[in-house]
Amino acid sequence: MDLELDRLSPQARKILGPDAPAAARMMAARGVLPGLKPGEIVTVVAALTHAEDAAVAETARGTVAKLPPPLLSGALASDLEPATIDVLARGYAERAEVVEKLVIMPRIRGETLELLAQRATEQTGEIIATNEQRMLEFPAVIEKLYMNKRVRMSTADRLVELAVRNHIELGFPAFREVAEAIQNELIIEPTAEPTFDDVLFNETERIAVATQAAAADQDTHQADEEGQEQLKEEFLPLYAQLAQMNVTRRSAAPCSALRASACCWSGTPTVWSRKRPSRAPFCTNRTRSASPPVEPFFPTCCASSP
Repeated sequence: MDLELDRLSPQARKILGPDAPAAARMMAARGVLPGLKPGEIVTVVAALTHAEDAAVAETARGTVAKLPPPLLSGALASDLEPATIDVLARGYAERAEVVEKLVIMPRIRGETLELLAQRATEQTGEIIATNEQRMLEFPAVIEKLYMNKRVRMSTADRLVELAVRNHIELGFPAFREVAEAIQNELIIEPTAEPTFDDVLFNETERIAVATQAAAADQDTHQADEEGQEQLKEEFLPLYAQLAQMNVTRRSAAPCSALRASACCWSGTPTVWSRKRPSRAPFCTNRTRSASPPVEPFFPTCCASSP
């Protein structure tokens, strides 16, 4: 593990030196380092996760995984070494409050950001994506977020638009087609809640997974009274489910979904949603039909128009 030892205190350097007593290194691996600041304690423990002594390394890894909140908070407020940031990123990739502090650290490496993007949850993905300066500095992070199934589709679209606007070519499949399509779309600003396209993408993906799982056991279609094959109700996408709802059931549905399903469709065929090429459950660059699939309907809690 590469560290700038001259930035550490004499005590920390002694523990990490080749002549450090085994007992002292084991105590340090447990986080017992009296007199050191939180940033230095975590740096020493992180360094010991790569110790040649397997017992010391294993103990240090266990300590990193369960750092006391005050110690972790103190360390995150420090100017940590790049290698220490990487160790924390690997252990706390799904902890939003930790990721929020790590991504703004001035010495974070591009590969560490890529790791965080690859392991991101929906929440941490939003945190990473809002740092546009980092995204432009490390375009590979955009690629990792784009291919991460847990990241919102609207967020992935926004990042691709950022890359296109700054003349950055990304390396995922079908990027050029996506870049061309994005020029005809309005990219929304970040939102606290998933957009309708996010909901629809996740619903479509859920149906795709269910279809694949059920394919070996049951038919996904059934014949109606006229003998025509129809998709079974459990495999219907969200907009089709809304279309079949009566007024009472629609009233119970989330207002945001109903409003989006009614107003996101227009009479002009345009690109509907850019699915991640290797993630798309059915197809890519689908287009809207010329007429909306759901009649505009707004519950009393919504405005009369979008």
